[in-house]
Amino acid sequence: MTLLIATIGFVKFISAVVGLIRTRHIDNAWVRLLKAFNVANGAVAIVLTQYALLEMQRSASASSSTGLFGMAVGCILMLVGVRLMLRRN
Repeated sequence: MTLLIATIGFVKFISAVVGLIRTRHIDNAWVRLLKAFNVANGAVAIVLTQYALLEMQRSASASSSTGLFGMAVGCILMLVGVRLMLRRN
Protein backbone atom coordinates (compact mmCIF):
# COMPACT_ATOMS: atom_id res chain seq x y z
CA MET A 1 0.00 0.00 0.00
CA THR A 2 2.83 2.38 0.82
CA LEU A 3 4.50 1.78 -2.52
CA LEU A 4 1.20 2.49 -4.26
CA ILE A 5 0.96 5.83 -2.48
CA ALA A 6 4.58 6.62 -3.40
CA THR A 7 3.88 5.72 -7.02
CA ILE A 8 0.86 8.02 -7.07
CA GLY A 9 3.02 10.86 -5.74
CA PHE A 10 5.63 10.36 -8.45
CA VAL A 11 3.01 10.08 -11.19
CA LYS A 12 1.40 13.30 -9.91
CA PHE A 13 4.72 15.14 -10.02
CA ILE A 14 5.67 13.81 -13.46
CA SER A 15 2.28 14.67 -14.94
CA ALA A 16 2.52 18.18 -13.47
CA VAL A 17 5.93 18.72 -15.06
CA VAL A 18 4.70 17.38 -18.41
CA GLY A 19 1.67 19.67 -18.21
CA LEU A 20 3.87 22.67 -17.49
CA ILE A 21 6.15 21.86 -20.43
CA ARG A 22 3.24 21.34 -22.82
CA THR A 23 1.67 24.70 -21.94
CA ARG A 24 4.86 26.76 -22.18
CA HIS A 25 3.75 28.31 -25.48
CA ILE A 26 0.45 29.58 -24.03
CA ASP A 27 0.62 33.28 -23.20
CA ASN A 28 -2.05 33.11 -20.51
CA ALA A 29 -0.43 33.94 -17.17
CA TRP A 30 -3.19 32.24 -15.17
CA VAL A 31 -2.65 28.92 -16.93
CA ARG A 32 1.10 29.11 -16.32
CA LEU A 33 0.49 30.02 -12.67
CA LEU A 34 -1.84 27.08 -12.14
CA LYS A 35 0.60 24.72 -13.83
CA ALA A 36 3.45 26.04 -11.66
CA PHE A 37 1.34 25.53 -8.52
CA ASN A 38 0.63 22.00 -9.69
CA VAL A 39 4.36 21.29 -10.03
CA ALA A 40 5.03 22.69 -6.55
CA ASN A 41 2.17 20.59 -5.17
CA GLY A 42 3.68 17.49 -6.78
CA ALA A 43 7.08 18.30 -5.26
CA VAL A 44 5.52 18.62 -1.82
CA ALA A 45 3.84 15.26 -2.35
CA ILE A 46 7.23 13.69 -3.07
CA VAL A 47 8.74 15.18 0.09
CA LEU A 48 5.82 14.01 2.22
CA THR A 49 6.01 10.56 0.65
CA GLN A 50 9.68 10.37 1.60
CA TYR A 51 8.84 11.32 5.17
CA ALA A 52 6.08 8.73 5.37
CA LEU A 53 8.35 6.00 4.03
CA LEU A 54 11.15 6.89 6.44
CA GLU A 55 8.77 7.03 9.40
CA MET A 56 7.33 3.67 8.43
CA GLN A 57 10.85 2.23 8.51
CA ARG A 58 11.37 3.95 11.89
CA SER A 59 14.39 5.86 10.66
CA ALA A 60 16.11 7.89 13.36
CA SER A 61 16.88 10.75 10.99
CA ALA A 62 13.54 10.93 9.16
CA SER A 63 12.78 14.52 10.13
CA SER A 64 16.22 15.95 9.42
CA SER A 65 16.72 14.16 6.10
CA THR A 66 13.22 15.07 4.93
CA GLY A 67 13.80 18.67 5.99
CA LEU A 68 17.02 18.85 3.99
CA PHE A 69 15.39 17.21 0.99
CA GLY A 70 12.46 19.63 1.25
CA MET A 71 14.80 22.61 1.37
CA ALA A 72 16.67 21.31 -1.69
CA VAL A 73 13.42 20.84 -3.61
CA GLY A 74 12.30 24.33 -2.56
CA CYS A 75 15.56 25.88 -3.74
CA ILE A 76 15.32 24.10 -7.08
CA LEU A 77 11.73 25.29 -7.54
CA MET A 78 12.77 28.81 -6.60
CA LEU A 79 15.63 28.80 -9.13
CA VAL A 80 13.34 27.50 -11.86
CA GLY A 81 10.81 30.22 -11.00
CA VAL A 82 13.42 32.95 -11.15
CA ARG A 83 14.64 31.59 -14.48
CA LEU A 84 11.10 31.63 -15.86
CA MET A 85 10.57 35.20 -14.65
CA LEU A 86 13.81 36.42 -16.21
CA ARG A 87 13.06 34.60 -19.44
CA ARG A 88 9.64 36.26 -19.80
CA ASN A 89 11.00 39.83 -19.39
